[in-house]
Amino acid sequence: MLKAAFSLSLSFKKSLFCLTNGEKIAHNAFMKQKIPMTLAQQETLVGAVMFVLFLVFLGFIHTQASLDKGKTDFTLYASFAGSDGLMKGSAVRLGGVRVGEVTGMTLTNGFRVRARLSFDMPVELSADTSAVIETDGLMGPKHIELIPGGEDELLENDGEIAYTQDAVVLNDLLAKVNGLVRAKKDKAAPVPATEEAKGISDEKESD
Repeated sequence: MLKAAFSLSLSFKKSLFCLTNGEKIAHNAFMKQKIPMTLAQQETLVGAVMFVLFLVFLGFIHTQASLDKGKTDFTLYASFAGSDGLMKGSAVRLGGVRVGEVTGMTLTNGFRVRARLSFDMPVELSADTSAVIETDGLMGPKHIELIPGGEDELLENDGEIAYTQDAVVLNDLLAKVNGLVRAKKDKAAPVPATEEAKGISDEKESD
């Protein structure tokens, strides 16, 4: 009886061991089959993402090209004797609102600076419009302020602004102010009497 129970227990352990080993073998076989499938899925996913990004990039280029095609380039030119602080990229304003920017600056034969003003759309400016180089605040960047005139004729594309005003250099302005202050002080100071004038006044007193 004990031998039968022992043999039955031994058989059960062997069966359990076989089942456990079988599960391990099956699990390993499944994992071996699953790993290639996972890599394939990852490659497929990466490919799909790259394809979607490529489509988005193409859509962005097409949209940007459509926007650029819809824009109408409008260019004007203005010449200045002095353009201190003005540079490529400086704003061009009309009534305080930015309407364009300086896209180029060249030196002419007459040693004047010719600035190219580019606009995203045509701007209706009279032929007697003036361009003034101004400063944002006291020490801010320079920009060009357009001041329309009263003529009916309008500036055309690639036209030239005839009336311009150069940039005011802060050092020159301070020098002028100091000169005016000194001139006022000199006028207000009393004039010293000369020796001849003193002699005449002494003779009058002795008489």
